[in-house]
Amino acid sequence: TSEELAEALLNELGVAVLPGSAFNRQRSELTARLSCVNFDGEQALAKSKEITLLNDLPPDFVDNYCCDTLVAVEKIVEWLHK
Repeated sequence: TSEELAEALLNELGVAVLPGSAFNRQRSELTARLSCVNFDGEQALAKSKEITLLNDLPPDFVDNYCCDTLVAVEKIVEWLHK
């Protein structure tokens, strides 16, 4: 179930997600919601405004401003491949 998926990610990886069932998805559907809040949003937003919408974010932007969130996503991807 989506609850079991969320529990496994927390217990095995230390990554917290909300089960899809918390958002009216079927319990049997293996869905989850990942909230990316483990970074300094104010700092990331300020830097992105310096770059402006006319330019692409530099390739290392996520590494520099959202590192912990990126690590969590990478852990989930690696876990799913096992």
